[in-house]
Amino acid sequence: MYTKKNHKKKLIPSATVIIVCDSDKGLQVLMLRRSLQLKFGSGYWVFPGGKINKMDYNAGINNIHVAARIAAIRESKEEAGLVLNENKLIFTSHWTSPQEMKTRFSTWYYVTEINENVDICIDNSEIIQYQWYKPSDALLDFNDKKIKIMAPTFVTLSELSNCKSVVEALAMYRRNPTYYTPKTIKLKNGFCSLYKGDSGYQKCDQNIKGKHHRLLLLNEQWHYIKDI
Repeated sequence: MYTKKNHKKKLIPSATVIIVCDSDKGLQVLMLRRSLQLKFGSGYWVFPGGKINKMDYNAGINNIHVAARIAAIRESKEEAGLVLNENKLIFTSHWTSPQEMKTRFSTWYYVTEINENVDICIDNSEIIQYQWYKPSDALLDFNDKKIKIMAPTFVTLSELSNCKSVVEALAMYRRNPTYYTPKTIKLKNGFCSLYKGDSGYQKCDQNIKGKHHRLLLLNEQWHYIKDI
């Protein structure tokens, strides 16, 4: 449950890049599976990304926004063998982990396009598997418990599932980059995570009528609702 306590929990700066391509199946997104040996997110399917390190800050002249872009590019090369163009990264969102999480991240999300025929070369260490997914197929596999994903990944896939092409996806993010600072409410059969723009966000009350921007977990099924 959201409280005003633990504001001093250190946030770990990190960066993620959503890599998309057009294919004969429609829009696809690159997803990587984290090693089962990792302490955080073991076995989860994620987008390329990781912590922003000191070298990223130095290269970015201590500018967090520049450092985040550099980190996203570095992690993509380390995890998937991809060399991305920094100038083609589009900022999509920023996620701040909920207060109640033991490990909290401050994560910059970007999106970029590559050709589906580009070779993916995972490191077989931190990353053990990759797949080009239609966003809707990834959500189906998640609901069928075939894969594990985190809340920001679920929200991103939900957004991308409404896009038919890379052009649509990039235009969507250019129009509306979003900042997420979730407030989580425990429910009898799950939880409700409120995001800015939801009518219940300020008072942390999911029952307040009005606009909705939230993620619901009910009976082990996730539902992303956005009508703002």
